[in-house]
Amino acid sequence: LLVYYFTPIDHLWIGAGQLIGALAVLAVALRMRSQRMNPDSESFSQTSFREKSAILMFAALVVLTLGGLTLVATYGLSTLVPVVLATVALLITIAVVGHLAIAFLQNPIDELDSAADERDREVELGSIRNAYYVLGCGIWSIPVIAVIDLSGLIVALVACSLILAAELIYYGSLVRYYRTGVA
Repeated sequence: LLVYYFTPIDHLWIGAGQLIGALAVLAVALRMRSQRMNPDSESFSQTSFREKSAILMFAALVVLTLGGLTLVATYGLSTLVPVVLATVALLITIAVVGHLAIAFLQNPIDELDSAADERDREVELGSIRNAYYVLGCGIWSIPVIAVIDLSGLIVALVACSLILAAELIYYGSLVRYYRTGVA
């Protein structure tokens, strides 16, 4: 299924959609098996739902970004728009299916509805700060590129790349701060 993702654009949805569905079914089946084998144990998860969510989104962004860049580098700029649209659609699909799987597998289940505590708020604020540093510094490159008189496509690509970099920094910071406990 991974081969379909890295082949021409026509096969992108076939491989990725099947892979996402198969991984979600596998995760739920493994969880149900472990509960069936040992029903009395309440194996509480050491990671919170928010931390698992950050890991999911960071991994999805990294894999889809690298996959999209590989496809564009292999097949040229003419595939840029289909690759970007397919990547966004795949990111949404991964987020929905992944969060459903995390919610099904989360133990204790009461944690899903809990409000953010002080640590969660501190981690969130530190991650937002890091992402804004990237955006704040990078946003000044857009007027410079516009003054150089490059095409509008290049300006749009730089702007989208800055937003993507800020999102990667945001989710990467979330994962790091949750893991280290320092914000």
